Amino acid sequence: SGMSAGGSKFELDDRSYLREKVIEVYEKLWLRGAPLDASGWAELFFLKPNAAWLQSYLGSLTAARLRASTPTVRALWAECAARLGHEHEPSVRGHALETMSGILLGLGGVPLHSFASDAPELLTGLDEAEGCFDELAPMLRELLAPPSAAAAAS
Repeated sequence: SGMSAGGSKFELDDRSYLREKVIEVYEKLWLRGAPLDASGWAELFFLKPNAAWLQSYLGSLTAARLRASTPTVRALWAECAARLGHEHEPSVRGHALETMSGILLGLGGVPLHSFASDAPELLTGLDEAEGCFDELAPMLRELLAPPSAAAAAS
């Protein structure tokens, strides 16, 4: 199958390249709309994210296509948020944060009517947004704190 550890080959300008495994997972998720199971999500966060791919892909969507992708956006955002806690390996937490940054930067490239209300609606749904972002804030502060501050807080 094309899901080998190293990824699959693709050609560009008559040269063969190895496609990153993470991009194969993104394509499955975004282009084919195929949901990931628990092991698929776990595998995704072990892989180094490609935030540039996410930003470029999401930023290329029309507002209507982005709205049609809401279930995928919400699923990926929720899986990222669920991996920011102490119970996860630092690399997994970092990959989740980097993935979230790619999503946010991509949304910034889409001509939304009102980013302040449309982005939370896309990411979590307005009903869930306040609780989700209230939970994210302390985790982000901790993740972004200098190492000495993080050690003092624990």
